[in-house]
Amino acid sequence: MKIPTILEDERPIKAIYYNNSEGEHFIANEISGTRIIAYGEPGHMAMIPYFAVIDREGSVNYRIPASMVEVHYLPTVDENG
Repeated sequence: MKIPTILEDERPIKAIYYNNSEGEHFIANEISGTRIIAYGEPGHMAMIPYFAVIDREGSVNYRIPASMVEVHYLPTVDENG
């Protein structure tokens, strides 16, 4: 079984927790309209995974390297229920 990388994972992201001194976190939900997506930025011979926090208007408010966050995905149901 292949485990997908951050950039291959298609599960919806519920929240990311940014590991900074303030314990700042961002939560994706329908009420605030905030979305969090994973994307890659070009690095030395590889794509470096980042997360973008996007507001209701579609503006990217934050770009955070994936190595600095803890990701929480929405629960999914597999094909067997």
